[in-house]
Amino acid sequence: AWVGWGMLAAMVVLAFVPVWLVGNGVGMVQELHGDSWWSNLWLMCRVHAKYFEQLSWFSMYSVVYPIEAGQPDLLRGLIGLFSALAIFGLSICALFRRGQWCIWGLAGWTWMCFLAPVSQVIFPLQNVIADRYMLLPSMAFALAMGGCLSRIGRSHLRLGIWLFLLGISLTSTLVHTRNWASSESMYRQGILVHPAWVEGMTTLAHILADKGQLDQAQHWVSRARKLDPHHPSIALRTSTMLVSTGQSDRA
Repeated sequence: AWVGWGMLAAMVVLAFVPVWLVGNGVGMVQELHGDSWWSNLWLMCRVHAKYFEQLSWFSMYSVVYPIEAGQPDLLRGLIGLFSALAIFGLSICALFRRGQWCIWGLAGWTWMCFLAPVSQVIFPLQNVIADRYMLLPSMAFALAMGGCLSRIGRSHLRLGIWLFLLGISLTSTLVHTRNWASSESMYRQGILVHPAWVEGMTTLAHILADKGQLDQAQHWVSRARKLDPHHPSIALRTSTMLVSTGQSDRA
């Protein structure tokens, strides 16, 4: 068992040390997102809770989320903080246990191995939250669920639950695949999740204008202007739309 834990630790080092080294060279590793280390820690507690929300199957995925430093968001922050502490405690206990604890320990350490490098506490990455970081927690979630279902003695009940979960997962996959099928659908989904995303609205306006749908493009520019009248992207997008309609002087 200790050899297994050692191999897991070695894989984590081999996976994330290159990310840190390369990230420093290309500007991916940045300053703390919060005003201080504690503010940054609180931000990442909320991000941790957001990953739990996404694993519930009913959360909407997006290219951007309305989670920023400085927001109180007390409930989500507490959920993230205590769940991280609980998983860490479970992972430590599993090191000294056997049997079913090995499954729980592997699930816990897989989650922690994901959480630590992207937690912004060790080193701050460019993204506060990104769906591409969901691979390890998804695997940890599946391991934990497998551990739970293996405890159910009745095979018919266990099979029924598996089929139910498979149906939910398949439906979620089909829905989100459609949302990410094109740049337009991706930005529409982003605005649905984050209704105050001005940059997304101006980018969506650009996509629609390129398709010749100028009325819809103007709608999104006007909506963005109401949220932030002085945002530079709005002036840029308005100018390019005026040029496309032959109004160069106004642009």
